[in-house]
Amino acid sequence: MKKIILISLLFLRFSVSAQVNNDNPKLLVEEFLKTLKIIDIPEGRLKLKNLSFDNSKEFPSIVNFEILYNDYFKTDIENIDGYKSLVTISNGNLESKYILIAYKVIKLNTWKVFEFRETVDVEFEAESISKDIYLNNSEPPRKQYKYRNFAYWLIMKGEINKAKNIIEESIKIAKEDNDNKFEPKLESVLNQIIN
Repeated sequence: MKKIILISLLFLRFSVSAQVNNDNPKLLVEEFLKTLKIIDIPEGRLKLKNLSFDNSKEFPSIVNFEILYNDYFKTDIENIDGYKSLVTISNGNLESKYILIAYKVIKLNTWKVFEFRETVDVEFEAESISKDIYLNNSEPPRKQYKYRNFAYWLIMKGEINKAKNIIEESIKIAKEDNDNKFEPKLESVLNQIIN
């Protein structure tokens, strides 16, 4: 009986702390990184669902982390900011630099992690896919997938209004292409950030 009560209290603590800290992006980053230390246990995976937009995404299990940089960044929509962190993580002997991008869910007034990945030049990636779309429309993968990829990089750099327009275009192209397998996954994230 004591074991069940202890597990219930731990679960409640994890759930409550995730909800309470999500209204501050700096605390969200710290909570997210601490959760990656326990991602291998069910409570860690459950807690991560409250901290991230994408519950199907695989995140690395980490041993230690150091936050190198935290700051808000402007988006292309007035009164909507993003939050960026640069982090060094270690998983035993391996050390890597990661970027974390977070946005606020407007209706819930809570911050969630949009992406946590190894650092890349976001501007370069967005520019590359943009050129690929507009210079080479007929090359595989089909255009709707290129548009979805472009929208991802736009969200990463804070162009969320432009990303919403690109996702809407990708949905239109997929319908015209009779592509029933196309999933505009980013549409839900954008709706939570903008609406």
